[in-house]
Amino acid sequence: MDDNSIDISINVMEWCLKVKFAQHYEKLNVLLKSTHNKFIVEESSKDTFWGAKREKDYLHGQNILGKLWMKLREEQSTINPIIPNIENFNLLGQKI
Repeated sequence: MDDNSIDISINVMEWCLKVKFAQHYEKLNVLLKSTHNKFIVEESSKDTFWGAKREKDYLHGQNILGKLWMKLREEQSTINPIIPNIENFNLLGQKI
C-alpha cells in the first residue's frame, strides 16, 4: 500500500468514526470522556497497522484506530451529534 492509499484509508476511517460518534453521541461521549487522557489501544492478534499486537508484556504496532479515537476524544466538543463536521471529504472523487 502506498502513502496516498494509507492516507485515504485513515481519512475514511476517521470519517466513519465521526459518523459512528454522531449516531451514538450520548453513549460514546460519556465513554470517551471516561478515558480522560489515557491511551486508547486497539489490541489485535495480527493487525499492527490499525491496532497493536501483544508480545509478552508489550504492545507493538501503529495503533492508528486507537489514535483516531484519541483524536476524536479531543475534538468531541466540536462534533455535531446529528451531522459530523467533515470538511473537504470526497468519496471516489465526489463531494458527499
